[in-house]
Amino acid sequence: MIINFEFKNYRSYKEECFFTMQRASNLKSMKDSIETNYKDVLSMVAAVYGANASGKSNFLRGLNTVSEMVQGKKMISYTHQQFKLSEKTYKKDTEYRVTFVANDGQKYIYEYHYGSRGVSFEELNVYVTQKPSLLFRRKQKRDSSDFVFGERFTSDSVKNMIIEETEISPRTLLLAVLRGWNEKVTQPAYEYLADGIHFVEAFAYRREYQQMRRRIKDDTEFMYYINKVLPAIDLGVSDVSISKPNDSFIDRVTKILNRNGDPIERSELIDEATSVEFRHYGDSEIHSSIRESDESNGTKAALVFFGLFYDALKDGFTCLIDEMESSLHPILVAKLIEIFNDKRTNPNGAQLIFTTHDISLIENYAEGEVLDRDQIWFAEKNKKGESELYPLTSVQDMPREGSNIGMKYIHGRYGATPDISLLDVLLELNRDKKN
Repeated sequence: MIINFEFKNYRSYKEECFFTMQRASNLKSMKDSIETNYKDVLSMVAAVYGANASGKSNFLRGLNTVSEMVQGKKMISYTHQQFKLSEKTYKKDTEYRVTFVANDGQKYIYEYHYGSRGVSFEELNVYVTQKPSLLFRRKQKRDSSDFVFGERFTSDSVKNMIIEETEISPRTLLLAVLRGWNEKVTQPAYEYLADGIHFVEAFAYRREYQQMRRRIKDDTEFMYYINKVLPAIDLGVSDVSISKPNDSFIDRVTKILNRNGDPIERSELIDEATSVEFRHYGDSEIHSSIRESDESNGTKAALVFFGLFYDALKDGFTCLIDEMESSLHPILVAKLIEIFNDKRTNPNGAQLIFTTHDISLIENYAEGEVLDRDQIWFAEKNKKGESELYPLTSVQDMPREGSNIGMKYIHGRYGATPDISLLDVLLELNRDKKN
């Protein structure tokens, strides 16, 4: 679980940015929370509001960048992530610092700095008591690296390999190297950062759909879950099924391809020709099957997201979703927030962190607020192109419980709204045409 995420000099964020999932102590009533062994009381949900191009997406990308770099993905492409609108920051490193609880129940702090020369600093601490204990620290010089290991780093053979190793690239994180050497003391931290954070851009769900359809075909437990969920979210879909080609079709196509010099494995052809069918409620007891290619984009998007939520709730990982409402109805988003906020449906501490423009989530409802006040964050960009991230609980005029936060936000009480002068510009253009 994410506790804190701090970063600096990343994309539109020039100055240090601090984000936390820790609950605000000054709120009397809070939705279900998770209390860690280290007395950190954590929220399971956070929503980030702001104008277009305010830095909402960059915040999520920053946390996802940490995950992908720990995995070793596209290291060179991450070199130039600095804030580019200032000469003072363009050549400096981007700094990342994540405080989290891994699957072993321990609290960790992982920090690294990365720039044009690669990794200049990297450090991992673990909380076995209320104070952090160093596992390793790395400082990169121009031609060499200095490594320091704490007392809890017990593998002398790995220490010696690292100290004597001259081939550790400055563009490779030591945490990833230790994973390759099966170092047990750092394994929980690696597993959470590499596998426990999942980022999805709502408008780009099509990239994820092919993986989802393969999973429906191969994972019977997952297919059972999907067939329970789909009727419950009012898409008009009763269930999904697998349509496999018959043997005569496979034999005929295989012969044609082999005759034309395009040999293909029979199993590969069967997999390619196997499709997902969606059964819909009709005006009779007979349900009508609709081919995958004819199914709505909304249904396919729902499949992708509920696949993500299925894994998150089962394994307790952190979901990062950019503009979630662009593919899911606001009422459905509100229900998902309720599921993540409820310990009965989220016993493993899965977290949902998302960006949105959906004001309905912060309006006051008779049945209660969808989001607690400390689950609401704002991203705002100033005239210099610098983004700032801040929680609702930090504003001077923080609303009382039960207030219509959405209405106040629309009227600019909390900032992070666009300053639109479009009407004035169009009127001026019309005057220019007449003159």
